[in-house]
Amino acid sequence: MIDFRWLCLVSLDYCIMKRFVCFYLFLAVVVFAACNCDAEDEGDSSEGGMYMDDEIFRKGEICVSEDGRVTIMSDMYRASGTSPDYWALWTIIDDKGEKHELKFEYSSCIVEVHSLRKNDGSSYYIVTCFGKSCSWDNYMWLEAYRIVGDTIDEVNVIDGSEPSDSNEFKVEYGSIEMSDVLAGYNVLFDYDTIMQNLYVPLTDDNHALLDRYHVWHFNGDYFEFLGEKPNRNLNQELGEYASLVCCRATKDYFVRVDLLDNHKLRYASWKKPKTLADKPDVVVNGGVCVENPPSPDEIGPYCDYHFKVGPYEYVVDYRENVLVRENQYVHQDFLLVKRDGNVILKQELE
Repeated sequence: MIDFRWLCLVSLDYCIMKRFVCFYLFLAVVVFAACNCDAEDEGDSSEGGMYMDDEIFRKGEICVSEDGRVTIMSDMYRASGTSPDYWALWTIIDDKGEKHELKFEYSSCIVEVHSLRKNDGSSYYIVTCFGKSCSWDNYMWLEAYRIVGDTIDEVNVIDGSEPSDSNEFKVEYGSIEMSDVLAGYNVLFDYDTIMQNLYVPLTDDNHALLDRYHVWHFNGDYFEFLGEKPNRNLNQELGEYASLVCCRATKDYFVRVDLLDNHKLRYASWKKPKTLADKPDVVVNGGVCVENPPSPDEIGPYCDYHFKVGPYEYVVDYRENVLVRENQYVHQDFLLVKRDGNVILKQELE
């Protein structure tokens, strides 16, 4: 015989439990929605999400075309991580002189824009784009656009005609030494607005930048290929090299180490205020790369470069521990110059 009192109690417990579960599921949905909104406010780029805050279009890096008709502001979203999303705000001036704003919620990071005026009187614009998939995998490429009414249409980089899938103007590269940048040479896309020459950087099989370039000249109708050239900001006497090893700056000097076609190293230095475009003060061919293994107080293995000529020895990236406070050291690299084995110059690398 069925005990209906027990069955009622079970039914009552089930109803209570059901309401309890539904209540907490409701709370979970509310919390998730709130967190999702916060994530969007912080620039979360989850698939299908949208950044609907116009505040993002108010502060970023700005570049302007030579004719003043295109101004682009671009930057990454906050809290984007090592593979960030970017936005871009274009301000264009149409053929009637009227301004228009174009907001691109998802874009590459645009770092340069140049105007190209063709022989037929028309103009188009090349932009240098940047993106990264992780901290050591970076991309730069060129895109081209034409102003059409109150908007822009993508065109071919080479001549402003119909766009193509050509990849002559895309470079994948690894990390860049900040000391190289501080030394004042340009390792990426470079457009000479006077000569109208475009320098596209070359890399090796490991995506390391060589500081050598494919050069394209804009002849008024299209970009024609001129071949491979060295860095245009380097003195012509040093133009024969296979790749850049390092470029450094100290308080008083610029120094550069190149790998030559014969697989030997070359050292060059300039005393400031000279630049790398000037004739170098010292050039030494034939150096040695010394590989230093890691040790308990080192971050990891590293190399320094030794060059000897007569009684002099030049050492680039000489490293030692520097005491900054009690029992705390940092690794500091130096330019070292010795004469007859005695140190006559020791300056920190910037």
